[in-house]
Amino acid sequence: MIGIFLFGADLLRQKKFAISNEFLGLLVFSGIISLVAFFSVAFHNTQEKAYTTYFISMLVWLSSAYVVIKSIKGAHGAVSIELVAKYIIAVSVIQGLIAVIADNYAPLDLFILQTVPGTGWVKSVDRLYGLGDCTALDTGGIRYAIASVLCAHNIKSSVQEEKTKGVPLYVLAYLIITVTGNMIARTTLVGSALGLAYLFIFISPFRRNLTTAAFKAWVWILLETIAIVIVIATLYNSDPKFYNRTRFAFEGFFSLVEEGHWQTGSNDKLLSMYVFPDNPETWLIGDGYFMVPGSDPNYMGESPDGYYMGTDVGYLRFIFFFGLIGLALFSLYIIYAGRVCIRMFPRNTLLFLILTLMNFIIWFKVATDCFFILCLFICLGYVRDNSPELIEE
Repeated sequence: MIGIFLFGADLLRQKKFAISNEFLGLLVFSGIISLVAFFSVAFHNTQEKAYTTYFISMLVWLSSAYVVIKSIKGAHGAVSIELVAKYIIAVSVIQGLIAVIADNYAPLDLFILQTVPGTGWVKSVDRLYGLGDCTALDTGGIRYAIASVLCAHNIKSSVQEEKTKGVPLYVLAYLIITVTGNMIARTTLVGSALGLAYLFIFISPFRRNLTTAAFKAWVWILLETIAIVIVIATLYNSDPKFYNRTRFAFEGFFSLVEEGHWQTGSNDKLLSMYVFPDNPETWLIGDGYFMVPGSDPNYMGESPDGYYMGTDVGYLRFIFFFGLIGLALFSLYIIYAGRVCIRMFPRNTLLFLILTLMNFIIWFKVATDCFFILCLFICLGYVRDNSPELIEE
């Protein structure tokens, strides 16, 4: 609601109704997605609510993002991609540390459970969580994955501008997010890998013309990685709880070293979830179920593993919900949002390509999207375009 008032006040101050074509495009896409979802639900007479109101969800995300961008601009006098990234990184580091501390300090754990009702269900499955259940499991994992890529982006920007004072902090943040994020959700590893690839693309240590700033950055990366490994190894061998959390976070690497092949329990479970529709109608328009259908009196089937058709795979959940039509529209919507960011910030094309790509990689595992981050940069671009003297790319 604050975002709506802020936006309205800005329109009055500008004395024009400045709605961009990009914003209209997002409205149209989200509206069509909601209509397709509603059609599937109505056609199959289910009580599913997911994505039938995605139009409203998109507006809420954008409005909230507008408040964030205006607040950052108000505090700093200017705002940029790197500054927004700093806030995302800081919040991610804090949430990761809260999760680990709460796992070992009962008063903080109790405070979180009492402050954020409903968080207990995450505790019941023995998984870490920060301040709120949205910081846990794969919904938290995609946030930590994005923050990892943004750490790499800010390291790259600092090196290119030869302002390396902040590099040690970005490296430390990247390592903390990688460790704590993977303890919470191993989806984080996707972002850690993409962030490292991002650095190798822009400031590879194997370049012949490696700058002094880039060399210093890689020295910090090496030294801090060694330090973090020593700390983790010490805790791993002295603290049983940390031992178990570390084994979970890096299960694939332990399996690779100890057994000679990559294997994780979640991947094995995920492979069993690749079940496909057995009729053309479901492939086309879905069955109208996305969440657990057990509470729907019209549903007569089984719900293995708590998911419709026993699958938590993002692509398949979308197909079973509103078919290939809905999946295609939702995919185009994410691509369009990424394209809007690229158009607004062409010098950072690769960053937004990676964030968009990450969304489609993670859908092989879980159904969650990265629009909540892209909308921050969309609002950043809008504010910049309407007050260019205050904002730099």
